[in-house]
Amino acid sequence: MARLAVAVMGQDRPGIVAAVTVALEELECSLEDLSTSILRGYFAMMLICHGPGGKGDVAAQLDSVAGRLGLLVDVWEVGEAADSQEPDHRLTVYGPDRLGIVRQVASLLARENVNICDMTCRLVEQGSALYVVNMEIQIPAGVRLEPALRAELPPLGLRHALRALESDVL
Repeated sequence: MARLAVAVMGQDRPGIVAAVTVALEELECSLEDLSTSILRGYFAMMLICHGPGGKGDVAAQLDSVAGRLGLLVDVWEVGEAADSQEPDHRLTVYGPDRLGIVRQVASLLARENVNICDMTCRLVEQGSALYVVNMEIQIPAGVRLEPALRAELPPLGLRHALRALESDVL
């Protein structure tokens, strides 16, 4: 069975997820992981699936969906699922909008060996532009992130909130 990654992007409209998943189901592809987002009016979706068809079969099947809905689609082969780190904290960073906020926060986390598991950023315009970064992160045992955040973010004009996540039990 082929394990594939699929990326889809285009102007947001109802029916994109339905069209893509119908096309994959027709090829007997089973969804493993899927994430969607709308970014300034553009829909973005990443998914991992597996099924009897190969990359070419899935790409051909999705090309018709892409043409019909005006989407960009890319398909590539991926290996077995890697060990994924579950997030254990939520970090929110915010401040006046300016160039470099995401780079500076991501670089600080990288220096501390903290993994970013999920991230959303929004430019909120309420009078003056406020940039908000929300992340789910995984902090390695023994790493004390709060002191680094307190030392490095205020001089950059940024504030933050760090909270432990409750573990989900399904």
